[in-house]
This record gives sequence, structure tokens and C-alpha cells, in this order.
Amino acid sequence: MNSSNYVKSSGRGRTDVADTRFNVYEVSPTIPGPKDEQRDKEVSEAIEEWKNLNSNREKLRQ
Repeated sequence: MNSSNYVKSSGRGRTDVADTRFNVYEVSPTIPGPKDEQRDKEVSEAIEEWKNLNSNREKLRQ
């Protein structure tokens, strides 16, 4: 085999691709909307309920 047929990668090409793929996204701060508080409350309640269900399942396993 002729090793000159293979191109050694310095890794630079991969870095360039990784650096440019995020350029299409913009990050901007968001202002809380009127429904955010209700959503946060519902999510918190759902998480609490899930934790309670899981703790009950753990007790049953023991």
C-alpha cells in the first residue's frame, strides 16, 4: 500500500465544522409570559406527584 494515498487529518477540519454549525442559532433572553407561572406550577406539581409515586414503589419493593 502506498501511504501517500491517505491524507492525515490534523483535526482542524472537524473543529471548523463544529464551530460553524452553531452560527445559525441565536440565544436571546426571554421575558416571562403570563402563562409561564401557571405552567411552572403544573410542572412542579407533576414532578412532586411523580416523586411520591416512585417513593411508594420503592417502599413496596422492600
